[in-house]
Amino acid sequence: MRLTSDDGKTHKVLDSPGTAAVGFSRDGATLYAVRRNSEQKWELAELGVPDGREKKITPLGLPASVTIEGFSLHPDGKSFATSVGTARYDIWLLEGFPQPRRWSFLR
Repeated sequence: MRLTSDDGKTHKVLDSPGTAAVGFSRDGATLYAVRRNSEQKWELAELGVPDGREKKITPLGLPASVTIEGFSLHPDGKSFATSVGTARYDIWLLEGFPQPRRWSFLR
């Protein structure tokens, strides 16, 4: 994950592999990352923006099979909202449609 200053001149890399969603604290000093740990379990990591160090890790207790989208931190910094989804592995076969013609760029 890379942080870039508003003028685009300064870049800082924060190491947080497996990150699905991020959000900043109100003062911008902390970056919250919803990510998978080395055991593929979901957790909330708090990283200090000035130094990139992990401040706190909180297990989220979500199944490893879910997907995470989005992140919104409450203004009081004590809770957050995210979207948790479960993938379905259905295969749909549609019958009764004409077979598509091949594309031809040469006439």
